[in-house]
Amino acid sequence: MVKLTLDISSYNRIKTLLPEICPEVEFHLEYIDENLDKLGFCKSAPCFVAFELDEQGFNELIDTLSYIEIDAFNTPNGENPKSDSFAYHKYLKYGCLFDILNNAEIIKAE
Repeated sequence: MVKLTLDISSYNRIKTLLPEICPEVEFHLEYIDENLDKLGFCKSAPCFVAFELDEQGFNELIDTLSYIEIDAFNTPNGENPKSDSFAYHKYLKYGCLFDILNNAEIIKAE
């Protein structure tokens, strides 16, 4: 199991988008500290999210998500992708998932 520290707005984006492209990946909200948000100490409440993946499976998920951007910008002539490109539209919708998950802090088991 891989556990991450995120904020609740990032978790909500993952909860909405990830099942559309990786429905086999199971994850759940493990803890949320709403009091920090209520007291005004943060913009979005911090939370812990648990992925039912081992470290290798999580790295494979990150690789899968990185290929969304690679596919979008890997054009034959090296120019920017066309605005009507399927791969580019997929990147616009799901590209944030790579950023969120790749930059999240992994909670190490003690």
